[in-house]
Amino acid sequence: MNCRYPVPIFILACSILPARADFDFDEYKERLPWIWESPARPSVPSVQDSSWAHDDIDRFILSALEEDQMRPAEPATDRIWFRRVNFAITGLPPSPAEMRGFLADPPPERRKIAVRKLLASPHFGERWARHWMDLVRYAESRGHESDFSIANAWRYRDYLVRAFNADLPYDRFVIEHLAGDLIEPARLHPESGANESILGTGWPFLGEEVHSPVDIRQDECDRTDNKIDVLSKAFLGLTVACARCHDHKFDAIYQKDYYALSGFVASSSYRQVRFESMEQNMAQARKLRTLRGE
Repeated sequence: MNCRYPVPIFILACSILPARADFDFDEYKERLPWIWESPARPSVPSVQDSSWAHDDIDRFILSALEEDQMRPAEPATDRIWFRRVNFAITGLPPSPAEMRGFLADPPPERRKIAVRKLLASPHFGERWARHWMDLVRYAESRGHESDFSIANAWRYRDYLVRAFNADLPYDRFVIEHLAGDLIEPARLHPESGANESILGTGWPFLGEEVHSPVDIRQDECDRTDNKIDVLSKAFLGLTVACARCHDHKFDAIYQKDYYALSGFVASSSYRQVRFESMEQNMAQARKLRTLRGE
């Protein structure tokens, strides 16, 4: 029997087929205008029980309840409220000592004091980093047959926890995820002085991977597709991966947009390095550029 290396016909076809000639970007925008329009400030609805609403958000909630002839529930007691806010912010129930301390605070300020303490807790970052890890499909093993561990995956996890606890601005958070290895000056760990920014680039390499694929080219395309799917959904709110084999059926995304983005993703290599030495390496690179200029 003749054995030949399997040719990834499906992927090759996807990569060489041109976009349809009748693809009309403006027509797509008209079909689903809410995707492409900037958010508009809605008018605040009027309510019957104006004494219940403390702000505009309350008025929207109360307006919807009144339309269904419903009323808000009675305010929660301090004990119930404290349990709820603990679960919401840290994901953990309050201890008996924490409950006693909360009730010992003066009533007018006790809830504000409790929220400030919970936001300052290291458990805040642990809970909310978990939500972001779900977005980027964080895992500490490769899945598939042998389920091999991913070396140093925990560094990205701990980076997220520290970022949330440090209240890192979202724009900086995004930049570190997309180009954390190129930022100058890098954001450094306050105690160790290690490069924090470069750790944000670890997310594309934490997904499921086949350790010994039969079709290497197919596997490479699948890995790239997973990264594009995570990147576009987490940072753009768009399903760019749907344009892998054809122009997007619902959003105004060309197939060529997918492969333009895949070029960016596929050009990013994966290495295990001592990230603490990055500043030293970049300093040497600057010296080399100076010498070349001379």
